[in-house]
Amino acid sequence: MSFGLESADNRILKSMRKGTTVEQMERTLKLVYDSGISLDGAFIFGDIEETFETANNTLKWWREHSEYKITLNLITVYPGSFLYKYAYEKGIIEDKVKFLKEGCPQINVSKLTDKEYAIVLREIMESPMTLTKTLSKIETKIIDYKTGRIAITGICSVCKEKSNWENVKLFASSYLSCKSCGQRYNVVLPEEILNTIDNNITNLLKRHGKLGIWGINYHTTNLFKRSKVLKDAAVFLIEISEIKRKMDLYGKQINAPDIITKENIEVIIVPIPAYYNEITGRIKTNYKNMKKVIDICELINPDYFDTHIKK
Repeated sequence: MSFGLESADNRILKSMRKGTTVEQMERTLKLVYDSGISLDGAFIFGDIEETFETANNTLKWWREHSEYKITLNLITVYPGSFLYKYAYEKGIIEDKVKFLKEGCPQINVSKLTDKEYAIVLREIMESPMTLTKTLSKIETKIIDYKTGRIAITGICSVCKEKSNWENVKLFASSYLSCKSCGQRYNVVLPEEILNTIDNNITNLLKRHGKLGIWGINYHTTNLFKRSKVLKDAAVFLIEISEIKRKMDLYGKQINAPDIITKENIEVIIVPIPAYYNEITGRIKTNYKNMKKVIDICELINPDYFDTHIKK
């Protein structure tokens, strides 16, 4: 069962016109979880009444209830919605056509200052990989280098049963559900695969001098936190979201796409495979000199550089 929870603060639920309360949410989730039914849900941050206090109330509740595997997201202002009309009336969206052409980037319509939003965003980006329950005795094997699929075996931290998962997609917003109790886990990038990605990126930097990484989510954040190469000054982070560009990612600045032209970047790596086609289309339209756009999953192949670049 999936739940659109949105917030763990009653003030925000009221502002969103949800018609629910945190107390109802807690009773419902516990009832479903205790019954043995697998569940998930989502919180979104950035409503017009969102403050630093309300955002942290939701984060606190999330940390205390990691068994439910609730995802954390930023609110998106879609054309035609109440938030869209509000943002235009307040001058937050100045040019409707430009906003659409840029892909409806996430903007700040809340009561959070830019500094507060950056702090909350950093927490959102890091939390899924650091604060949820984890599998133990994890073993992995590669199934398909081209599509970035692996097989995983691990022990559930809740019921202690062993499960196997086949054809698991890396860098995707999918979960591993325990085959016995339904507890959900994030797909964590194994160390050996991270090292392979680092080696391939090192070779790409030697060949091209500069690289762009387009797309920031919690998988990208985890990758940057653990990588030895991506912190290089010749690696440029790119994101259409104005909000995400305010965040400091382990000392790295997040840039608007126009950095591609300013720095004459010829190779882009897309770390979010679900957005690969969208980003590739945007690049082909706006950056004619781009030589290569690479799906991050291609870089888990130890032979990638020999088979795709040298030849």
